Amino acid sequence: MLSGDLYHFRESRLLRRVPKFNYDAAISLRSIDEVEALLDKTDAALWIGHDKAFADTLKKAPEFYD
Repeated sequence: MLSGDLYHFRESRLLRRVPKFNYDAAISLRSIDEVEALLDKTDAALWIGHDKAFADTLKKAPEFYD
């Protein structure tokens, strides 16, 4: 699953931090709860797109994921 702008960094996920510039922190926290529940239910992996340290661990072309 791609996190979009739900999380910007792994630390945000670990600490359940909502960026100050989010429109509504309560709605963001509800979204976090729903996404985390879906991840648990489906055993999916979460990709945090803004996290450069994470991005550096991903396969790059010509490698790929199935």
